[in-house]
Amino acid sequence: MERINYPFRPGSEGIPFKTVFDNYVHKINDGEIIGGSGANLSYAIERGLLYVEDSVFGDRFMHAYVEDGFAQFNIRTKTSPLDTIRHEFPWPRHPDMFAKKFIGVALEHFKNDGIEIIGCIGVWEPNSDNHAIYTRELAVDGNRLRAAKATASAKMFAAHGFNKITSNEIKHVPFPHESNKYSVIVYFYNNSQ
Repeated sequence: MERINYPFRPGSEGIPFKTVFDNYVHKINDGEIIGGSGANLSYAIERGLLYVEDSVFGDRFMHAYVEDGFAQFNIRTKTSPLDTIRHEFPWPRHPDMFAKKFIGVALEHFKNDGIEIIGCIGVWEPNSDNHAIYTRELAVDGNRLRAAKATASAKMFAAHGFNKITSNEIKHVPFPHESNKYSVIVYFYNNSQ
């Protein structure tokens, strides 16, 4: 059972996913681990689910789950709306969290559990890097497809073979309690689908 390499350097950065997967094999599906930076991290792992979040800064997280054959990711490793209020997050990017590597680890976990992934879903909320890139690119010519492909998520999904999208698979969904904002939901398929 081979796992995609994820950085873990004690005293520096990364997540000890070997510990997480060893615990999973022994039916320990959630708990606390120490990241390479020394940050306390909470994790949960089960069939079709993998998440890690900072125990102190819960708005820094990497979540992945599968529903109806689609892997969905919700990842926030950098800025957070709470930063404007509390001004205490000590790093510009969480030193233990690497989105591209996490996507690979999660997809490998799902595959090893016998789950066939037919696509990945990107959900980009206002104030996220992907939403900012999408909005900026959309303003150039109104082309949703080109704007979606310009995002970091699109590039990460493409690196794992999920780079087929159509403009019909890009949805703008009103953001709760803020009528002038919207989330973007994009379905990425494997080219062989």
